[in-house]
Amino acid sequence: MKGNHLCRQWYWMPTAVFLLGVISMVLLFGLRSIAEKQRMAFEEVDDIMDIQLRTANFHLWFEEALANGSSMDVSKAFEDLDKAMRFSDVLLYGGKSENGTVLVPMNDPDFLWLAGKIRTHLDTLKELALGRVRNRELARTGSVPDDRFNAVFREFQRDGRELEFAVEKERINDQAEKKRLYFAILFIWAFIILASILGLYSRELGRRRAEQAMNRAYEEMEQRVQSRTSEMLALQTETLRAAHLASIGKLAAGVAHEINNPISGIINYAKILSNKSEQGSVENDVAERIAKEGRRIAGIVRSLLSFARDRKEEKMSVRLEDILRESLTLTESQIKKEGVRLRIDLPPDLPDIMANPQQIQQVFMNIINNAQYALNQKYPGEHEDKVLDVTCEKITTGEVPFVRIAFHDNGIGIAPDVLDKIMHPFFSTKPNGEGAGLGLSISHGIVADHGGRLAVTSVQGEHTRVLIDLPAAG
Repeated sequence: MKGNHLCRQWYWMPTAVFLLGVISMVLLFGLRSIAEKQRMAFEEVDDIMDIQLRTANFHLWFEEALANGSSMDVSKAFEDLDKAMRFSDVLLYGGKSENGTVLVPMNDPDFLWLAGKIRTHLDTLKELALGRVRNRELARTGSVPDDRFNAVFREFQRDGRELEFAVEKERINDQAEKKRLYFAILFIWAFIILASILGLYSRELGRRRAEQAMNRAYEEMEQRVQSRTSEMLALQTETLRAAHLASIGKLAAGVAHEINNPISGIINYAKILSNKSEQGSVENDVAERIAKEGRRIAGIVRSLLSFARDRKEEKMSVRLEDILRESLTLTESQIKKEGVRLRIDLPPDLPDIMANPQQIQQVFMNIINNAQYALNQKYPGEHEDKVLDVTCEKITTGEVPFVRIAFHDNGIGIAPDVLDKIMHPFFSTKPNGEGAGLGLSISHGIVADHGGRLAVTSVQGEHTRVLIDLPAAG
C-alpha cells in the first residue's frame, strides 16, 4: 500500500523532468550567448586598448618627428593613426579586429556614442597634425595649434578610458550572470538526476509491491484450491462412509427379524422367571438384568435399522452421569478382573444432554471395550499405567453449549496410516474373529444423528483419546 502511494506521489515526475530539461536547454543557449557576448567584449576591449596604444604612439612619434624635422618619421606616425582610425571604424560599423576576429557594431547606444567621439577625436587629431606639418611655424611647441592638438589628444584618452572601463564593466556583469546561469543549470540537472533516481526507485518499489500482491493473491488462491480440494476429499470420504453405513443398514434389515424373534423370547422368559421369583431375591435380580440386556440388544438392532430407514429415534433430556453409570455397570466387573483402573471425573454442575439413552450407552460401551482391548494388549497383567480416564466438561462452540466426554487410555494406540479408516464400516484393527469393524462406525453415526461430533487422536504405542461432543439440553 505504501509503495502504491509512493508511486502516486511521484506520478508528475516525468512531466517535471521534461520541463526542467527544456528550461536547462534554454539556459544553456543563454549561457552560450553570454559566453559569446563576453568574447566579443573582450575583443572590443582589446581593440579599444589597441586604438589607445597606436594613438599614443602617433602622438609621441609625431611630436618627435616635428622636432627633428624628419618627414619619414612623420609618415610612420601617421600609419599608427590610420590603423587606430580603422580599428575605431570596426567598433562603429563592424569588421575584423587586429587579432582577425570579426566584430559586430556595438549594440549599446552609450558605447556607440563614445566610439563615435573617439572616431571624431582621431579625425580632429589627423586634421591638426596635417596642418602642423604644412606650416612648421605653427607646429612649434607652445603654439596655439600645438595646444589644441594636445587638448584633443587628452579628450581622446579620457573618452577611450571611459569606453574601455564601460565595456569591461559590462563584461564583468556578464561574467556574474554567466556564473548564475551556470549554477542554475547545475542545480536543475542535479534535481533532474535526483528526480530520475526517485522516480526509478518509486517505480521499482511499486513493481515489487505489485509482485508481492500478486504472489499473495496466488498463495491465497492456492490455499483456497487446497481448502476446496480438502473439502471435496472430506465430502468424498463422507459419501463413502454413508455408502458403507447404508450397507450396514441393509445387512441389519436382513437379519433384524431373525434376531428380534429370539430376543423377544429371551425377554419373555426372563419376565416369567422374574414373576415367579421372590421380589428382591438374586433370581429376581438376574431375571430383570436378562430382560434389560435383551431390550438393549433390541435397541441396538433398531439402531442398525435406522441407518437404512433414516429414522430419528426419540431424544430426551437426560443426565450424562446416569448413562455413564449404566454403561460401567455392565463392564465394571470385567474391567476390574483384567486389572484396568477407572478414573472418572464428572463436574457437579454438568448440564443434561438431549439424547437417546440407549444409543449413547451403546456408544460408550463400544469405546470402553476398545480401550479395554488396547490396554490388555499393552499390559497383559496388572500395571500402574493400565488406566482408563473418563472426564467430562462443558464447552461452547459457536455460542452453542456442548458437553464433552473424553476417554483416554494408555494402550497400544493406533497406527497413523489407518487412523483415518477406523470409522469405516467393517474396518477393524483387531485380529479376525475378535472384531467386526462396526463399533466405531455405528458410534459415529449415532453421535452425528444427535448433532454432535466424535473425534479420535492417537499416538501408536503410547495412547488413544476419544472425544465426544453432545449438545446440552435447552
